[in-house]
Amino acid sequence: DKVTRYLDTSGINSFAHEYGHLIDFVAANYLHKKGHTYCSQVGRENNTVAKSSEPFFLKQKNINGDFERFFKAAFWRNEQAGRATIFIQRLENKYPVEKNQYLHRRKEVWARCFEQWVFNSLKAKGIYNEFLQPKYTVEQYPDAATAKEIAPYIAKIVKTYATLINQHA
Repeated sequence: DKVTRYLDTSGINSFAHEYGHLIDFVAANYLHKKGHTYCSQVGRENNTVAKSSEPFFLKQKNINGDFERFFKAAFWRNEQAGRATIFIQRLENKYPVEKNQYLHRRKEVWARCFEQWVFNSLKAKGIYNEFLQPKYTVEQYPDAATAKEIAPYIAKIVKTYATLINQHA
């Protein structure tokens, strides 16, 4: 039946993932208004898989800068030396960019990391919610060390977003 198909295709698990996209979209289009569709794209094509960080955006003290600092932490242990995080190494080994660009798109990396952050935040408080469970395979999410490293960046984005939303309410 329809409900079983919905549950079996992980639709029930996608709420946090899709809410991550909403934060990204609303922040870019309604709060920051800088002419790009998603903050995660900061001046790049919508479906980019670029893993390099943009020094111009890293210096900004706004939500675009928050996103760019998040990506630098998610992608790199040492960007100059080309040392990627375990998360990115695992993702590239299991799902090479040339075979699956979707998983490497910045907006999808953001949404999966946000999804995991929500799950981890609730788990730390002893809360279980069927709608807020990870929906992909483990290789598509940050490893524990990377998740811990990027958590403050995600929290900052959420705090900045909440502040901006409250100013426009």
